Amino acid sequence: MVCYLCGSVLISSGTMDYAAARYTFNSPLARKLFAVDGVNRVFYGHDHISVGKKDDAEWNVLFLKRE
Repeated sequence: MVCYLCGSVLISSGTMDYAAARYTFNSPLARKLFAVDGVNRVFYGHDHISVGKKDDAEWNVLFLKRE
């Protein structure tokens, strides 16, 4: 997994954990991350995001562009 500190509040409390894209109906953020080839898990909390990759995916570096 790759973890990013966002520097802004994503959710006010608790965490969100998505093991597959089909569960992201309540999270546009997680849905967009699953659109990246090789992503197999998205987890986020108050101010951080962790992104997991499939074993056979080859990521040299994963950058998220902050808009």
